[in-house]
Amino acid sequence: MSKKIIIILLALWLASLAPVSVFAEDAADGGVPGAFLRFGIGARAQSMGNAFVAVGNDATAGYWNPAGLSQLRNNEISFFHVNLFASDAGYDAIGFSYLLSPKDRIGINWLREYAGIVQGYSNEGSQTHSFSADRNGLLLSYSRKLYSTLFLGSSMKLITQSIDSYAGTGFGLDMSVLYIPLPNLYIGLNAQNVVPPRIRLKQDGEVDIYALNIKMGASFRFNNDKIIFCIDGDKTTDRNFKVHYGAEIWLLEALALRAGLDQSNVTGGFGIKISTFVFDYAFVTHDLGNTHRFGVSFQFGGV
Repeated sequence: MSKKIIIILLALWLASLAPVSVFAEDAADGGVPGAFLRFGIGARAQSMGNAFVAVGNDATAGYWNPAGLSQLRNNEISFFHVNLFASDAGYDAIGFSYLLSPKDRIGINWLREYAGIVQGYSNEGSQTHSFSADRNGLLLSYSRKLYSTLFLGSSMKLITQSIDSYAGTGFGLDMSVLYIPLPNLYIGLNAQNVVPPRIRLKQDGEVDIYALNIKMGASFRFNNDKIIFCIDGDKTTDRNFKVHYGAEIWLLEALALRAGLDQSNVTGGFGIKISTFVFDYAFVTHDLGNTHRFGVSFQFGGV
């Protein structure tokens, strides 16, 4: 397939997103199996509207698009934290990427959503005992640079979930590709839960099966990635289509400004680079309450 045909198909896909209202009513992610894996990780990505499948050039790539790991020239460690909606609930993530060879990279991402201490109640409404609830994901990722314009990747996932005295474990697999048809154009695709995790909390309970989620996007990069515009679309079998938009501009070597739209949620933030450290901040609007999200990353070694 020629590059001209690819560009035409991409243009048609982007045009097809235009009629999709970002303010359209959408089935909520909350409450469905694996919803915590759709939250997104990294203050940088979240300040860009979660439009990151065709960017994915930092240690969070194992989540967004494992194939993107091969873009990194340095090893990297990243941390991310957010308190959710003025409560004890929160979301944390740690990422790590390591260069095996000029064409091979591995990554590890751990993410955790927790509810803090929850007060239990009986059917009659009286207080019982308090308990905790959390969900964890461990992603082991691999990326291979096949050509200078084509990268492939995958992530194996270990999922654990617990609530009160009940707990379950499941395994899953994501597969992805990153293609560069033109010097300034990147196209990303990530098929999450190709092998779906299956979680059973009680021995005689129902099995929660994580739905297949397809993420596809494009990013337009200029001036050695100092300016990035990106757009994503993702569709999960248990909810409607979602659209994400984002932008990042490095005004100076040490300062980046970011903005985006995550469906109907407005996002924004900045990054500050000091030597090999980058401090990231994101502000995300939501019907349940606006949140401040923080991240820090450190680069070392590599090429």
